[in-house]
Amino acid sequence: MTPRIEPPRRDRPKKCAFKDAIFGNNSRYMVAHRLLALMLVLAASSLLASEHPRLSRTRVLRIADLEVRNELRDLNLREFQAREARYFADEQKWIVIYRRIGQRYADFDVEIDDATKTAAIWMP
Repeated sequence: MTPRIEPPRRDRPKKCAFKDAIFGNNSRYMVAHRLLALMLVLAASSLLASEHPRLSRTRVLRIADLEVRNELRDLNLREFQAREARYFADEQKWIVIYRRIGQRYADFDVEIDDATKTAAIWMP
């Protein structure tokens, strides 16, 4: 007499801890995996958004001087004291401040986009 082979029962799926962890049948594993995925996404985005500028300070000052000479042709740059170049990492732009010698406040600013190297003059 041959033993009778019964087909597997379809009413109850087989338990698999790995499958439950991946597909979220177990809420504890699902929360842990979602938090891990969120941490990985945040870490990757922080690496992509660099804190360091692409342009050097010297290059920024040259771009700013060129923009001032092109747009404000009658202006003599020798009337201005040492220019300040500041980098704003959150906006990825440089600001170059121009002040006349002996003045306390800025006469105008030049904003330079770090990625595209485009410049724009802002007068208060």
